Amino acid sequence: MGLARVKELLEKEKQKTRLEIIRSWFTSFAVTAVAVVAVVVFVPRSPSAGFERLEVFANQIIYSLQVTDEDAAIIEGTLKLVVENQMEYYETSLDLGQNAGIITSLRANTTYQIAIKADKGFGLETLDAQSFKTLSRIGGAIVGETLVSEPSAYFLDYDVTLYLFDPETEFKEFRLISGYMYPWSDEVYDSQELTLASGQTSVRLEEIPNENVKVILTLEGTRQNDETEILDIYQFHTPLNVDFSYSLNQVTTNSLSLYLYPESAVVSNLSFTIALWTGSRKVQEKSVLPQDETSGHHHSGTEVVFTGLRPATDYRLELMASYTNPYTMERITATVATIEETTLGNFSHTFVLIETDTHYQVELTVNDPDHNFQIAYYYVYWIQAEDEINYGGGQSGFTPSGEEKSAILTIAKPSFTDFRIEIGLRNQTDYYRYVIIENIRP
Repeated sequence: MGLARVKELLEKEKQKTRLEIIRSWFTSFAVTAVAVVAVVVFVPRSPSAGFERLEVFANQIIYSLQVTDEDAAIIEGTLKLVVENQMEYYETSLDLGQNAGIITSLRANTTYQIAIKADKGFGLETLDAQSFKTLSRIGGAIVGETLVSEPSAYFLDYDVTLYLFDPETEFKEFRLISGYMYPWSDEVYDSQELTLASGQTSVRLEEIPNENVKVILTLEGTRQNDETEILDIYQFHTPLNVDFSYSLNQVTTNSLSLYLYPESAVVSNLSFTIALWTGSRKVQEKSVLPQDETSGHHHSGTEVVFTGLRPATDYRLELMASYTNPYTMERITATVATIEETTLGNFSHTFVLIETDTHYQVELTVNDPDHNFQIAYYYVYWIQAEDEINYGGGQSGFTPSGEEKSAILTIAKPSFTDFRIEIGLRNQTDYYRYVIIENIRP
């Protein structure tokens, strides 16, 4: 092989090696790129914070602010309000939702920064901030409210704290006007006006409905020349209630059912979890999404049924509600109700039906050791398409005979041709403790 041919082959080998290295780089890069794309990093939404009002006076500032934290990014206990400048520093802790209060002992004619701060895991951060300068002025402001009733009371009472400053009596009268709005209405209800006495710093608001209402307070002053000024407007909500009701539908020897009626127009993403316990053992658990109010079936409620239970056994139902708090955007899960019930004891019965041209006669004999039932009953239902209309009914007590008891029901035949007659046994005290033992149809 000639020398020129050897050099040519060596040169081709070098080029091949360089090409393989480049290909290797691109392959490595491609694999790395795929790996990066495949990693999903959850970045929580930043909390939202803002000042609703700042009322500045010579030596104090009155504030109200709102903080929401949808993804729970704020480390618990780190949310705070800071007022500072180069020479002074004041801080107070905050809660999620609405906060209101007063910072006192400030210097007159001095510039400060007021900031909402919190730690999201990377040190203290400023969520919102403003600068202000203290100034001497007359007038007043609403400092905030304190709930003095139990949060679960049907009506609520609040103490409202005020700040009034009028050393030269330039105002001849101060008034506090109060009212409230329901979540489903733009109308202000129960508007009341209270004239404040000289030096008065608090007002008791009484009988505010505990129905997720927004309370609206307006502080007015009338000057000596009869000119009226609005000095401050402050709004707050009563404690958040998840409005719902429930009713036990039926308890038998081996089943338990209830209806849920969610009614809240405030919370969103509402769902329920119902756990059935006996002692310390969880037997069953069911999740329930409330029906849409616009579906037309909202008022019929949502039925939840537990089956396969043991007779004469104590059970406990725990209702847990999960929802988004509209004031803080937190996802909340809380126990909203606990129900304790005992399933019916075992029983046996015989059923005899005698039919005539005009009537049905039902003869019932029941062996009921636990005395579950005191009444034999019937209901007549008129069937129309997919609906059943209750057309009335009747009942009878039992006649005891040894270990058994008996009853006779006499039922007139309906005039309509499509019907159902329900025959059952019922407890005379608890309407939901009953069993259907027979249905008569034409």
